[in-house]
Amino acid sequence: MRRFAIFLLGILYGLLLTWFFLYTHSRIEWPEVRAPASHGCHELGHCPIRWWAGTLLLAYLLAPALLFGLLNALAYHRWSRRKWALSLGIGTLLTGLLYLEPYVGRLL
Repeated sequence: MRRFAIFLLGILYGLLLTWFFLYTHSRIEWPEVRAPASHGCHELGHCPIRWWAGTLLLAYLLAPALLFGLLNALAYHRWSRRKWALSLGIGTLLTGLLYLEPYVGRLL
């Protein structure tokens, strides 16, 4: 039961981390990028999306939460606190880079 609670805490941490990075990166004053006009409708709220695009979007948003949950479940009572903290720190850094890439990729 404790391992499941630790798993849920990892999922909660991953979801909060995803929200934090997406919120923070969307609030940065990025320079204007002139891109060629895209064809078609690409807004989630206004246009229907294909099933595979929705699946990829859901995986993109939930992957860090699931990975942190699995990390916590596997590391519980097996890893030292130092190894656990190092893994969570590296995972946090990689999650930040995952969600920063679409913003920085447009600038290059």
